[in-house]
Amino acid sequence: MVLNKLMIATAGVLVLVGCAGCSSPGGGKEPSVPQTLAAGSFGRALAEARAQLQERGAVSDTSITVNETTSGFQDHRRIWLEGSTTSTSVEEQRALVEYMFALGWSINDVEADQGVSVRVRTQPQVTIGELLPNWNGLQYRSTSDSFKEVVVAPRKVLERELGRWPGAVPSS
Repeated sequence: MVLNKLMIATAGVLVLVGCAGCSSPGGGKEPSVPQTLAAGSFGRALAEARAQLQERGAVSDTSITVNETTSGFQDHRRIWLEGSTTSTSVEEQRALVEYMFALGWSINDVEADQGVSVRVRTQPQVTIGELLPNWNGLQYRSTSDSFKEVVVAPRKVLERELGRWPGAVPSS
């Protein structure tokens, strides 16, 4: 009995010591844990997606970052896409937001288990989340300009609207 308790305590210590280096870096940095790709998968690498967003017309000040967090022993990732547009056309703004969600969901070397966030700055600032009224489950606020420019699509919303991860690369 004493031997069993000693073995359980020793195993617990070994697990804790083995996981001492399991913490991840702060948000916005490249993922610390490499992701594997399924054979024949869709999508494109994070670096390629960044280049594609920078080359897209009607959007400037672009960036794609990965917010990485750890909860217990679980790593979680959310992809953030940002940009500014001078377009005042609701159709063009909607197309840009849909494109950015599709591009974020197509990144195949970072699995965004926490979804994709899109920030689009407009003049005047519109509530970005209201541009996609049929995407049920989007998270956004319409209070101040800094909140209006952000919309979050959880993984379930992305799977329903864009299919399984990684999604197809959207055309520019």
